[in-house]
Amino acid sequence: RLLREPDEQRAGGGQGGVSGDQKALETALPFFSKISGLSLQYGVNVNYSVLEGLVNAVGGKITVDIQSDPISAGGIYDYNTGIKLSNGPNTINAQQALALAKARGDRAPTYGLANSNFDREQNQQRILVGIMNQAKTANLITNIGGMESVLSSFGDNVRTTFSLGEIKTLMSIMKDFSPTSLKSINLMSADPAVLTTGMVNGQSVVIPTAGTFDYGDIQAYIAKNVSSDPMVKEGAVVDVLNGSGVSGAAKSVASDLKSANFTVGATGNAPSEITSKVEIHDLSGGKMPGTLAALEKKYGV
Repeated sequence: RLLREPDEQRAGGGQGGVSGDQKALETALPFFSKISGLSLQYGVNVNYSVLEGLVNAVGGKITVDIQSDPISAGGIYDYNTGIKLSNGPNTINAQQALALAKARGDRAPTYGLANSNFDREQNQQRILVGIMNQAKTANLITNIGGMESVLSSFGDNVRTTFSLGEIKTLMSIMKDFSPTSLKSINLMSADPAVLTTGMVNGQSVVIPTAGTFDYGDIQAYIAKNVSSDPMVKEGAVVDVLNGSGVSGAAKSVASDLKSANFTVGATGNAPSEITSKVEIHDLSGGKMPGTLAALEKKYGV
């Protein structure tokens, strides 16, 4: 989550203070790496004061693209924060950005926030994109001195695992970065589902469909969506049928395919009319060309 809950906004952070928050952030990185299957080296924890400061630092206004759920709502309205925005691009100031970041539709009347926390966090992501777009427009990313001044002004409201030297390196990389290349992966829309809800110790929580603490399906879904390998992105399932007459051959080939990052489905015996050493049957109708090419290369057929 990008932001703290309202009762955690004080400059000292949580109960552990600045040092406690810093330690918690460092501990969180391997925890989220374990869930996502990604190697996460850096993290940033900010509170609401920083959000307002960032919007003001890039000129006082940003553009956010609102996509309400359900879309028929035509936008969003949250009674608690008073934020009301229509679907599509909206130019908002720092106070409106703060209200949007808090809005989760937990008190009537409200609309366009049917998924509560999930909608709130998606809107927080949209705010980040808006800040990055405006920072690019204002040439703030290329102004290292100006950025250092902005970061210093945040004081105890920011925790990060970046060193100052690494922040400078990050800024030099960001000069050639376009916010339009950002990609969001929505775990709630995965098909088949990788997350569900349930009760743990009397609390309503989001848990993996594979079972509590079983993150394999989540990791596979993320890997599929971030990979540049066409075979991985296609996620084709490869069934292995044994026509060799040698017992256990299908399982052996299946194990070899898995180690080569193929997704293996069923194993069994091939029809008796199969006579060639290896045959590949594309049942996708040509929709999985990357996987087909990889199989053809692997087996030379």
